[in-house]
Amino acid sequence: MYKILVVDDDAALRFVYRKMNVWKEQGFEIAKEASNGRDALENLKNEKFDVVITDIRMPILDGIEMLRKMRERGITIYTILLSSYNEFEYARQAMILGASDFVVKPVKKEELVEALKRAREYLDTSKEEEQLLEQIKNTFLKRGIDYQNNSFFREICEYVLEHIKENVTMEMVAEHMGYNKDYFGKTCRQKTGYNFKTLMNGIKMEYAKILLKKTSDKTYEISEKLGYAAPDYFTKVFKEETGMTPSMYRNL
Repeated sequence: MYKILVVDDDAALRFVYRKMNVWKEQGFEIAKEASNGRDALENLKNEKFDVVITDIRMPILDGIEMLRKMRERGITIYTILLSSYNEFEYARQAMILGASDFVVKPVKKEELVEALKRAREYLDTSKEEEQLLEQIKNTFLKRGIDYQNNSFFREICEYVLEHIKENVTMEMVAEHMGYNKDYFGKTCRQKTGYNFKTLMNGIKMEYAKILLKKTSDKTYEISEKLGYAAPDYFTKVFKEETGMTPSMYRNL
């Protein structure tokens, strides 16, 4: 269950929100409530939440100021704003300050459900990306590359992940990093001990492992998602990396 912090000065509305059955249905729970932005910031400092749902107009510290202070303090969290039709300018400010979505008040169940679906999709994707990055760090650490302290490898990794669905070439990454192809190739070997193709395939195979375990995608579908034109080539690379075919790995 993803944890939600609800921020609204109206206790009656908070009670109504609590009694709605949409949360559990969409994979959420209201973990805590706050009646103003100041209390919400205190909660955010002391506890981890996945989503903040906040009203705009509140005493002591309103929703806009709360978002501004969150931004100042480097608090990044998926935020759904509750706003009335006549508060468009406030909503616009909130989006500039980092609000992720908004629902018009009075809140209708259908609109809230759609907002929660968008939030869950974002959170699911973020969780998958975090898991992928952790796998990459651990895998390459065993190969002697420290992701945290090797900025050259980290930049390669970030580029490949951003273009995971493409057939990423050494020329593309070299240009992105401001190197010519030959110098990039030499530097890659010096700083990581591997050539670019080995690094790229290693990064993509970590993503393949997640897709094989978490989805029912067929091998050719995973191959396409990773930018490999031929499923047979993807299977060959996967076996070279893991010692198993994709189907063998899925059935472990």
